[in-house]
Amino acid sequence: MFNKIKTNFNLRIFTKCIIAIVISIVFSLLAEVVVNRDILRLDKSQKGTREISISDEALLEGFTFRDGKYYLDSKKGVINLYTPETYVGKLTISYSHDDDTVFVVRLSNQKRATEKNSFFNIVDENNKAITDADIVVDNYVNSISIEINDEDVNFSFDKITYKNEFVFSLRRMVAIGFCIFSFLMIVLFSDYFSKRLELGFLVVSISVCLTMLFSFPHQKVSWDEGYHFKHAYETGLGNEVINTNKVKYFGDDNAVSKLYYPTSDSEFDQMKVYMDKDNLYELNEGDQLKKTGFNKISDVGHIASAIGISIGRLFKLPLSNLYILGKIFNALLYIIVTYFAIKHIKIGKRLLTAIALMPTTLFLAASYSYDATINAFSFLAISYIVSEFVEDGEKMNWKTYFIFLFSVGIATMIKMVYAPLLLLLLAVPNSKFTGKKEKLIMKYGVFILCFVAVAIMIVPVLLNPPATGDLRGGETSYSGQLVHIFGAPVAYAKVLIYSIIYYGVQYSVGDSIFGTFAHYGGLEFKGYITVFLIFIVLTDVNKSKISAKTKMFIATVTFIIVCFIWTALYISFTPVGYPSINGVQGRYFIPVVYLGLILFNTDRIKVDISTKSYNRLVLAVCALINFYMLIQITLERCV
Repeated sequence: MFNKIKTNFNLRIFTKCIIAIVISIVFSLLAEVVVNRDILRLDKSQKGTREISISDEALLEGFTFRDGKYYLDSKKGVINLYTPETYVGKLTISYSHDDDTVFVVRLSNQKRATEKNSFFNIVDENNKAITDADIVVDNYVNSISIEINDEDVNFSFDKITYKNEFVFSLRRMVAIGFCIFSFLMIVLFSDYFSKRLELGFLVVSISVCLTMLFSFPHQKVSWDEGYHFKHAYETGLGNEVINTNKVKYFGDDNAVSKLYYPTSDSEFDQMKVYMDKDNLYELNEGDQLKKTGFNKISDVGHIASAIGISIGRLFKLPLSNLYILGKIFNALLYIIVTYFAIKHIKIGKRLLTAIALMPTTLFLAASYSYDATINAFSFLAISYIVSEFVEDGEKMNWKTYFIFLFSVGIATMIKMVYAPLLLLLLAVPNSKFTGKKEKLIMKYGVFILCFVAVAIMIVPVLLNPPATGDLRGGETSYSGQLVHIFGAPVAYAKVLIYSIIYYGVQYSVGDSIFGTFAHYGGLEFKGYITVFLIFIVLTDVNKSKISAKTKMFIATVTFIIVCFIWTALYISFTPVGYPSINGVQGRYFIPVVYLGLILFNTDRIKVDISTKSYNRLVLAVCALINFYMLIQITLERCV
């Protein structure tokens, strides 16, 4: 009987999943038709690909023809194209250049414009991996002017092509398909998610992360991603790796940050070819043989990515595949650890879920970044310790204690500023301990650990401060900044408090902490994220609540960590004596933002909404915010 029920249950789940997948695929295909509607409406004579006859349809300025190519012979060249008024979907320039190339395109005579002979400009930026630049025109034109500026005068091109073709973009399909799939799963499985919100987190986080992994280019998109890729690659598994020129290039933030992002599926493919030119498994001239292992203790945050890269190396995969595997395993670590954090927490479950599903939080997971590891293990530590603040009759056990210590330890090894999280254990009510001995060991043991961790962070800087700070901060100096702080503590305190208050909203519930994809762009939500999170804070009420005394202690610990973050950036990233603090970003506060927001949780506001509807609302809004950003950004780069 039980097996029969179980079989029917599994069959229902399987059927719903298949329905969601089929509908998602159908809608993603329909979306391709909608996007390509202008091409489909064209006469048959206008469809297809046509190479321009340079001799008959173009006038060149600053170019010389030889060996079948047109070479730029001055610092500026102009290509003027003339054609009877016709629709141009995409203009493709096949060229050679050993550096980034920017085409400034001026088009005239829009058929749909309000004024005859009106002009509009397109600036098309291409990195040095691109040899066939796709310029999206998507309009009726009768003349096109393409300007190229090149100080080194080594640009050449061989052909220009008009393309009026149906563009079938797999990247766009993935983004739209996963968007539809997420919402269908939220609706179809709302009964399950009402009881186990962590399952809803799995669906949305996996859908969003897969979309990011598939849609983003294999290059630096997140903060310091070159640095994190380099360390993940060199941490590895095994004895040694070969650092080829391409590996060194994509591991250099200063170098790779200059690469323009591809703007079409064809350019994405060209980037992949560029990455895979080097053989990672044979030592050639210019390559370096590097022993694998930890360069510093913070490399614990690169272990997940290193495992993914190492698995790819076992199968001798090219660099582009290794690059994506490292991101996949980083996302897997974040999703798995956060899943257990949401599953365990007893208060503010929806708030933690919303924070964990915010665009920037998932973006860090789907990038090369040890912030994802910090976030995941901070969520796990907070989940276990905050649950102990709730008086539910259960005693705190050693399993909880060691999970908390291990999780905070991981976060602290990566960035020491989160060490004060250990102090949260001091706020656990005495009634939660099984005896006096356990209380003394747990509480005072963790106090000693926190003291040692903070000492390791602060004492070396105080006793032997480096002469310079972070080179990216300009005229920075650890020693000079410390002298300034201790020489004018009141002045620094004013700068610190002002910074915390001024950026308080943006770095806790605003777009600056949750609504950006770093270098790859973002969308301004104009307060929607803020309103959404505040709504959850004020309405996610549990039968059990945290006492006022415990909230005061949580507030103190949170404030200490926030001060550590601002001060660390003031010392390392800000010119000496500067009246403001440079380099602070919202992502640094993600590990502790839950602690700050849970302080405002109240049972005075009553919302008449079922658990099923509330959980569905939280998951749906998080999915909507993520896919709104993803689809907007993806649509611009899938032509």
